[in-house]
Amino acid sequence: KAQLAQTQRGAEVGWRSTAEIERLNQRAQDLEAELLEAQRCGQDQAVELRRVHQQSLQASEDCHSGHRLRAELNDARQEAAAFAASGRRLESELDGSMAARQEAQRR
Repeated sequence: KAQLAQTQRGAEVGWRSTAEIERLNQRAQDLEAELLEAQRCGQDQAVELRRVHQQSLQASEDCHSGHRLRAELNDARQEAAAFAASGRRLESELDGSMAARQEAQRR
């Protein structure tokens, strides 16, 4: 009887050990699946980070281009103002010249 009881206890320990091993194996598989998912998410986040970084670089480049274009526009406005002033001066000289001519013709 003692040997039978010992065999039964050994069998129970064996069953518990087998169940614990299976539980630990399942937990290891679950953790591996979680790790793979985390790696996939990390890769997705890395792709998103690269995309956002590219957008940031493009926005910075656009900003610099905007400053350059604004400077060119200001230069063009100054040139237009200078040209308009030159045109007004020439028009005034022409008016003066025509007035002088008319005066000379009257005499």
